[in-house]
Amino acid sequence: MMEAKVLKSATDLTSEISPSIQPKGGNESISTELAIDMALAEDQNTLPESSGDAKNNSRKGKYRSKMYFRRSGRFQRSKPPYHQNRWDSVKVSNAKIDFTEDTFGTNPTPEDELADDSFVIEASVIDYHTRRSRRDPYPTIPDKGLSILPRSRALLEKKNRESDSALASVLNDGPYGKLLVLEYLHVVEKNPFIQVFHNTMMTCDLARWFQVFQRTGGTWVCKVFANKELLATTEGETPEGLKEATAKEGIHKLQQIYYTFKVKKEFWPEKTVSLKDLSLVPNRSEDMEQTNTRFVEAARKLIENFSNTDTSYDLVFSVELSAHQRDLLEHLAQNHNLMTKVHENESKDKFLVISKRFSLWDEVKKLVASGGANEKYELIPPTPPEPEVDEKEQEIAS
Repeated sequence: MMEAKVLKSATDLTSEISPSIQPKGGNESISTELAIDMALAEDQNTLPESSGDAKNNSRKGKYRSKMYFRRSGRFQRSKPPYHQNRWDSVKVSNAKIDFTEDTFGTNPTPEDELADDSFVIEASVIDYHTRRSRRDPYPTIPDKGLSILPRSRALLEKKNRESDSALASVLNDGPYGKLLVLEYLHVVEKNPFIQVFHNTMMTCDLARWFQVFQRTGGTWVCKVFANKELLATTEGETPEGLKEATAKEGIHKLQQIYYTFKVKKEFWPEKTVSLKDLSLVPNRSEDMEQTNTRFVEAARKLIENFSNTDTSYDLVFSVELSAHQRDLLEHLAQNHNLMTKVHENESKDKFLVISKRFSLWDEVKKLVASGGANEKYELIPPTPPEPEVDEKEQEIAS
């Protein structure tokens, strides 16, 4: 995890802010004011020691860091949408910002409790999507990518998605919010239902957490919450495997209410691209440099055509390509903003797959327009449970 530090000048601040998440439109004044405040920050080589108030506010009587600003008001520290068991907040008072942490297991502070003029402090994409473990619960100030955005802009993407008419038939407004269950192929073999649950709630920007505790009689209980609502509960003699069983029950319950986005194939080739397709038939009159030049030109033309056409298949290259040729293809693909991954077949031979950037909600729109399924993905409608029939009714029916 990145070490916290204090930016001592406006130049340091602007150099640390990621261009992709800087405020736009009418928020330049926010960035300017922050830069001025940072320039007026105290010039010190180390972070200040914790105060008594901060010590009392933290969970274990410890305090990680603070930054000094000449601002007032209340800020809310941005958190990953898949935060677990805690809510990190930033309070601004007396020209200083204190990072505090609430107790594990408490409900997150509702968004509507914040003041209308509150802001969200966002880190870079890498920091924003880094999940801190329970062993390292204390918040730190990210090294780079610090940006100040209004709370309304932080929730804009979620609001646009929920109001999109093309997604209205898929994003059901159920008891746990508007969500879509995600079944990916790359889930780990260990605890797959926990990962499916985390992926689902994270992608839909909904809070979720587990609670595991032991009753007086010795029985262990695990509860899972989705969007602040109790989703499933399981009990067991030991805590081992209890969270996975609870997540499995929760996913099954969600699939009875919501649509499921299922990935049927990790990649789908129209055909396997070989050296012959790249016009690399052996030619004795050519030297190695000329052959490489022909390979690069043919590969560039193929990748440009693949990038500029609206296709759903992937480029899968045969195992006969050398490691050097795969590196050249990866470099060309990255220049066109394409994804690359090297796979292994059953014989442990490596082959390269080039695919387009995956946008979940764009794919969902295509599936809705095309009937709900294609070669790679499938939309599975909710499967409500069958109504329970009493034994007397069964006897009468028989």
